[in-house]
Amino acid sequence: MIRKLALIFTATVVSAVAPELAQACSGDACNSVTAGSWSNGRVSITDKDTSGKISVRVCFKNTRICNPWGINPGTNSVALPQPKPPLSDTSVEIVEATYSQKPALVEAYAILRLTNGTARDILFSYGDDIAKTAIDASSDTTPKGNWTGRVKQRPDGTIDVQFRNVIRGDPSTPSYYRCLDLKTRLKLGGEWSHTFTENEGRKC
Repeated sequence: MIRKLALIFTATVVSAVAPELAQACSGDACNSVTAGSWSNGRVSITDKDTSGKISVRVCFKNTRICNPWGINPGTNSVALPQPKPPLSDTSVEIVEATYSQKPALVEAYAILRLTNGTARDILFSYGDDIAKTAIDASSDTTPKGNWTGRVKQRPDGTIDVQFRNVIRGDPSTPSYYRCLDLKTRLKLGGEWSHTFTENEGRKC
């Protein structure tokens, strides 16, 4: 019984003196800020956004010694005084970063480079589900010809397009539609290139 009590007491002491775990950053601006090293009572914090305003809370790691600060785009020097007695470990972390003013949204568009891979003329046509617009080429594209359009992107680079291309007929065959849904992610301002074949997609 004495041995069990000793083990319980030892476990309690270890738990009491264990350091606090490093905190994960909370807030909607955490991905936009990075902290440099601490030196002479100040910390270098970089705001990677070119617009908007961010409030950060920077702390010495594994402590509750923190300082809230409003920062500007670029590199900022934030005060974080050394306590008394001084800490042996002066590494820092950002535990909170929130937008006090959201950055301006920048509209991005991807380029669609379309090639007619059929033996007939095609009128390229598509709906842009993000921009809520419909786009038709101004004229037919001949076999092996190319046409270029553009489509709006979400901030993560996603495009959402519904093609409704007209495959032109000949004296013995009427024109018909071929539809194809495209939802993919590209780099902002990127390109999507594709050669359409005669039977690609579905009849619609």
